[in-house]
Amino acid sequence: MVAFSGCEAYTISPLARVTKCDPLNQPVEAGVVAHVILHSNSENYVLIESKTGSPLAGIEFGPECALTETSNVKGSLVAECGHLNAVKEFVHLDCKNQQVTQLFRQVPGSSLFPSDKLIYGLSSEALFDGVAAVKLAGTLSGGTWGGHV
Repeated sequence: MVAFSGCEAYTISPLARVTKCDPLNQPVEAGVVAHVILHSNSENYVLIESKTGSPLAGIEFGPECALTETSNVKGSLVAECGHLNAVKEFVHLDCKNQQVTQLFRQVPGSSLFPSDKLIYGLSSEALFDGVAAVKLAGTLSGGTWGGHV
């Protein structure tokens, strides 16, 4: 399970914030399965997809928003691992690097993984635009981890 907080809504064209459509159910909880994959560029990435037969997440909106009250996000995305540099910019690192907390972001553009997309509602493409801090839970909490294929 992954929980996303601070979720905001934007229109695409022109890009503009729509506060009345921010998700009500924050953090937005997503039931996911993650796989470390090796790309032909010799870099390790993380494929994040929904559990079989279920949506990745459900998003609830208030009555002032023109969107339906509840919509599902389905599909998959590929994340790259990295860190924030001194000016808070995300810098890509191979996911094999051992970290206590891994920072993920969706791989920018669609050229590396064109078939992995998030879909909102029936057919609208969605984007995870941000950086997620991922830490192991349970008995391994606090230990370093990474993935290498």
